[in-house]
Amino acid sequence: MALTRIVQVTDCHLQESPSQLHRGMSTEDRFDAVLSHLTGCERNIDLLWLTGDLAHHGYESSYRRLAAKVSGIAKNTIWLPGNHDDWLQMQSYPELCQPVWVPDLTPWAFISLNSIYEADGRGSGALGKEQRQWLMDQLAALQQDNRWVLIALHHPALDVGSQWQDQIKLSDADALLDIIKASSCVKGVLSGHLHQQHDLFVGGVPFWVTPATAPQYKARTREPTDELDKRLSLPGYRVFTLSDNGELTTDVVRVDV
Repeated sequence: MALTRIVQVTDCHLQESPSQLHRGMSTEDRFDAVLSHLTGCERNIDLLWLTGDLAHHGYESSYRRLAAKVSGIAKNTIWLPGNHDDWLQMQSYPELCQPVWVPDLTPWAFISLNSIYEADGRGSGALGKEQRQWLMDQLAALQQDNRWVLIALHHPALDVGSQWQDQIKLSDADALLDIIKASSCVKGVLSGHLHQQHDLFVGGVPFWVTPATAPQYKARTREPTDELDKRLSLPGYRVFTLSDNGELTTDVVRVDV
């Protein structure tokens, strides 16, 4: 049985200069440690999925460095924006901007959504009516083609029991959930944004939140609180192994810095 391997990396928050710190840490060093681990420990990566907040303030220099660093790590690399990103800058790299990737020789398809399509300036996101209709059309076509689908976006669609973070999730989450419930081909939804791990389910569909490569936040708090636990504070990424029968496994990997 053929297997498809996906790696999700998120919330890198690269600074304008590699020497600049963020929350007292080097996001560059943490990101480089993750990439070093990927090249040394992960084999045959079919897709490296970079799910937003890649630059801390949309710096052109950050995207230039990031694009160079990830080149060659996977057979295909796709990025999508988060609320800290500059989507116009990111689109200067069209080879990394693929809203739908339907690879040959596998029944899987991968949809990347722009959750800052209708940003509110407070950190939350939205897909907007036009993009939601586009998603419905894509899912209908992929289901007709007997494809299994993974969806990625930056902002999580579900509450996680953290007061300040639940206020900045996807604002049109209910509409997204309705779309997913109406489609039988969606096998899961990936997101970042929270700088912590969550594995949630709605109607049997998993919704994964992956920890950042940048500094992490403590889960289930009223206000932003740095994660101090030795293991949970480490940078991380998520690996998916997909089977042709629609089954999958996933695990979060933490990396020492």
